[in-house]
Amino acid sequence: MDIYSTYCVIAVGGFFSGIYITLSIAKELGFWYLGTAWHFPYLTVGIAVVIRLGSHFLAGRMRFAITRDMEHEVREMALKKIFSLPGYELKEFAPSELIQLIGEGVDQMVLYNSMYIPQLVYSIVAALTLFFVIKEISITISLVLLISVPLIPMSIMFVAKFAKKTLKKYWMSYSVLGRGFLENLLGLTTLKLYGADSERQRIMNNQAEDFRIATMEVLSMQLNSITLMDLIAFGGAALGMILAIIFASRGSISPAGALTVILLSAEFFIPMRLLGSFFHISMNGLAAGHKLMNLLYKKVTRDWILWIVRCLCL
Repeated sequence: MDIYSTYCVIAVGGFFSGIYITLSIAKELGFWYLGTAWHFPYLTVGIAVVIRLGSHFLAGRMRFAITRDMEHEVREMALKKIFSLPGYELKEFAPSELIQLIGEGVDQMVLYNSMYIPQLVYSIVAALTLFFVIKEISITISLVLLISVPLIPMSIMFVAKFAKKTLKKYWMSYSVLGRGFLENLLGLTTLKLYGADSERQRIMNNQAEDFRIATMEVLSMQLNSITLMDLIAFGGAALGMILAIIFASRGSISPAGALTVILLSAEFFIPMRLLGSFFHISMNGLAAGHKLMNLLYKKVTRDWILWIVRCLCL
């Protein structure tokens, strides 16, 4: 079993142990409320708590290991590709842009692959699992919660339409600023010699201001997206809790069932809410990934005439 499969098994194991703990506590409180004697499974709940805590710790360690290995592999592939390309093939990539891609670009793309994609699968599995668990208590509440969950990815898709343009502008201004800084640094002596350093400083100030505006637009977009997702997540969890209380007061569900729904309502939305947080990271990684793919899959075209001339000269 590879590290990715092991990570999935550990995450799922921790998730199911958390469900078991919640069901046991809700059942114990329900019997206590009714005044009925029930032997609480301390041993199995204790084991489940250990599994839950251990899976959380191991999943974090394995996520770090996956990210570290992936960063090393992608950077190695990018550097090998750069060194394999002749100089005229790299003209479309500025030196500062290559540095940004190999540095921050690789980091963002790796976070997309190691965090966003696994969390997407986990969120779907968690929502469906909790639906079947709560369905045994109340089909109405489970359907309401299940219908509310897709509102978060729908909001993500809505924001993504605007985020793509915003992040493209951000990366463009970032590349322009980095390219200008490197060029000015390399030509600093010449600029001083001809007295053009003040003009270049003014240009760099304008480029820095453009980058600041682009950064603020990205942060504003992320803040609005987080606010929208929080409203959906907290609103959906509150709706599930209110329905559980109403159904319990009418006698439609037992007190233990109502407590189970109340405790699991938040768990219904937490994975998808976490996915929304990873979405902002993934958008940066996706933009950087497109640029890296253009570099990695760039075909090496050889100038055969120049090659023949060089051979004849030898």
